Amino acid sequence: MRITLDLDEPSQLKLLKAYYNLRRFGNVEIRRSASGRGYHMIVRGLPITYEDSLIIRAMLGECETRLRFDSERNKKMKQILWSAKVIKGHRHEARAITERDILAKPFFSRVPRCVYV
Repeated sequence: MRITLDLDEPSQLKLLKAYYNLRRFGNVEIRRSASGRGYHMIVRGLPITYEDSLIIRAMLGECETRLRFDSERNKKMKQILWSAKVIKGHRHEARAITERDILAKPFFSRVPRCVYV
């Protein structure tokens, strides 16, 4: 089983909290969402049930709509994270990032620090 986490416009604290808690389960793949405003995190190969993954996702701040969608429907496709979106006629891809990218964000950005607080 895997855990997928979709964070839409998280604060820096929420992002780091989710990342470090997921890292306790194993290797975390991090991607910047196609919209550029959120993050997708995936941990694969866990010995847990699907219901356990829903509980973990809820505790880590998963989007409530996505949680409800995954828990209510009976179809085979669950825990979907989009890898591309078309916004205003242009295709935007989700891109892989590293731990350093999320740790260095407040320190190497040209955006004033008060924006993150």
